[in-house]
Amino acid sequence: GGVVGVDFSSMPGAGGEGLDGGGGGSFMTPLEMQQLDSASEQTQLLIPQGDSYLQTRAEAVEQIESHISELGAVFQKLAGLVQHHGELVQRVEDNVDDAHENVESGMGQLVKVLEGLKSGKMLGLKITGILVLFIIFFITFLA
Repeated sequence: GGVVGVDFSSMPGAGGEGLDGGGGGSFMTPLEMQQLDSASEQTQLLIPQGDSYLQTRAEAVEQIESHISELGAVFQKLAGLVQHHGELVQRVEDNVDDAHENVESGMGQLVKVLEGLKSGKMLGLKITGILVLFIIFFITFLA
């Protein structure tokens, strides 16, 4: 495994500062040295040593990138399907509107025919009544 380097320049005393932080020299107190050692040990515990860990992490990142690309492709296909189905739904809606208009027009025509039949019956009854009256009139006065 490799050794992981850690930048301790941000720690007190590591950047050539004294106790007062004034940068007056490179003096480190024993407490600062202990803190530096403690921070170094903690960092080494948090970051596992070895190329296999880094290789595993790199493979995991590549897998995530691959999954994200696949997911992007799926969303592209889904967007295309949604657009296509939107067009189909619009056509169906237009056809339903046309069918509704045709049904309304047909109902209007049926109502007109029905009214025509009713008035035709009345006309037939009137003509029949007039003919009966003429027949009675001719039989009574001409016979």
